[in-house]
Amino acid sequence: MAGPSKKAKSDIALTPKRKRTFIETWKTQFPWVRCVDDIMFCEVCREYPSIADHSSKLYEGVTGSKRIETLQSHESSKYHLLCIQRKEVTEKGTGPMFVALKKQAENMDDQLKPMFNTAFYVAKQKLPFRSFEGLIELQEKNGIKMPTQYRNDKGCKAFVQAIAEVEKDRVSEDLKASRFFALMGDGSTDISVTEQENVYVRYVKDGLPATEFIDIMAVKSADANGVLAALLEALHHVDLTDGDIKKKIIGCTFDGASVNQGAKGGVIVKLRELLGHVLISIWCAPHKLELSLLDATKATDFIDIVEKGVDPIYRFYYGSGKRRREVNAISAVIDEDPVYFSAPCGTRWMASRLRAYKAVIKNYNSVILHMEEASNRKTDEGAKCVGYLKVLKSAKFVDGLHFMVDVLEVLANVSLAFQSNDLFIYDVDVKLCEDQVGRP
Repeated sequence: MAGPSKKAKSDIALTPKRKRTFIETWKTQFPWVRCVDDIMFCEVCREYPSIADHSSKLYEGVTGSKRIETLQSHESSKYHLLCIQRKEVTEKGTGPMFVALKKQAENMDDQLKPMFNTAFYVAKQKLPFRSFEGLIELQEKNGIKMPTQYRNDKGCKAFVQAIAEVEKDRVSEDLKASRFFALMGDGSTDISVTEQENVYVRYVKDGLPATEFIDIMAVKSADANGVLAALLEALHHVDLTDGDIKKKIIGCTFDGASVNQGAKGGVIVKLRELLGHVLISIWCAPHKLELSLLDATKATDFIDIVEKGVDPIYRFYYGSGKRRREVNAISAVIDEDPVYFSAPCGTRWMASRLRAYKAVIKNYNSVILHMEEASNRKTDEGAKCVGYLKVLKSAKFVDGLHFMVDVLEVLANVSLAFQSNDLFIYDVDVKLCEDQVGRP
């Protein structure tokens, strides 16, 4: 007789793990705890980020199961108690205890200031967070008293995040106080070749134009809808509501990419449809200036000769340490500076081309002598030098090279003026007129 069948493990219904939720009565025992959008956090610690422990769960916010043990542990932590003291000092503000605690808080602020400044320097110079500890030790050797905590890469990260939050709040307050603002976006790719959108805003503060960076947003799709979604998400990050966005955006600036300027489905067209009112769009002035110059150079053949001479010279010497040593040996013999060539890159075309052209003029004698010597070799390198010399010694190349330097000296300055943060749109014509008549 067959026994009772056994159920397979997969047939047995597993009891779901209970998620511990926030209990409102905890606020009575722990008056500093808050729970917003299912995120439990310490309100007092977040109120004083310069004192709080940024690695604490209740500073970051608990999103999973909420346990009373977490609150009990946080209540007795060192930095939470310091935040509580600071809050009591701020609210009461009288008596000898107030004076003592105020002095203690001021001393802590004085100690943390160099830490914040050092972390800001690390971020500004794009240094790794690991360099933070070494910079702190260097300052101690120079006689500056530094705190004993927050001296590692995690501490540096916490300081940078705190600075970023303060800056974000400042920009958010400015935008909310401003009646209108303009939106600026520029596409790029990161090291993983992921499409990114750099988002800026421009508004008037105290009677002067202010340009502020908002965020770098990953673009889910490189079409107009994807770019527009990234722009709006960045504005939401500075606490602007959809109502603020529709009411306050009156202008926008993008480069000439078709995804932005497309007459039927570009970002500007879609942004106008979203806002439902007049939107002033301006083509990025420095970008349009460079496109105008590129179009003008296509009409002349000697500019093409200049390009064919400058680009190969850079590649010829950049890829070979042996060639650089040889040409520098020649420059030393004829009493000239060491040879250095600048890369003619695609971004900031005018400035990079001007540097590249000037480098060729400066090192012209050394390069010609070196290539004449190398052209006698029965190698591929010698054959290349024969071809390069034909271009470099031609009158069209020499005339065109000096002509382009004269032109770019003026236009590069105009381009830099167009990139100024305090530039008004009507200044564009003024800058162009100044350079046309030769005024500085």
